[in-house]
Amino acid sequence: MTMTAHRLGLVGSGIDMSLAPAFHVLAGKLVGIEVSYELIPRDPTVAPELGDFMRRLAADGYEGVNVTVPFKTWASQAAAEPSADVVATGVANTLLLGPDGPTHAYNTDMSGFTWAYRRRFGHEPPGTVAVLGAGGVGTANAAALVDLGATALRIYDVVTDRSRTLA
Repeated sequence: MTMTAHRLGLVGSGIDMSLAPAFHVLAGKLVGIEVSYELIPRDPTVAPELGDFMRRLAADGYEGVNVTVPFKTWASQAAAEPSADVVATGVANTLLLGPDGPTHAYNTDMSGFTWAYRRRFGHEPPGTVAVLGAGGVGTANAAALVDLGATALRIYDVVTDRSRTLA
């Protein structure tokens, strides 16, 4: 029996050392799915062109991509069907691609944080939490903490305006 390889990738800037390809290929093997996962580096200045780029990736056979710095905000607006987490945060890190480009957008940073928190702490509310970073992951974690019942968030980022905006 021949399996069809699912072509996936990671789009972002500064990703040359990422271990994501090895992780995704191994994860695919563990669940019996053949996965091709490629690094797709992009210059941060090309964000306005990413819609066309995603359509080209879809035409080249990519079924989905992870999106990282600095394109997560753009990715939140790319797909026809954003998840509730994407709508809530304005940030997406996973896009499913159809023949015409992005179809669905997800924020697995938020859902993954929520899952890990619940696994470790159950339904105990977080209380007051310091969030380090107000970028894509920081935004997702802050939203998850609010959903989990945090009583207060202290948000810190090297770019002070990002902390204020997220707060």
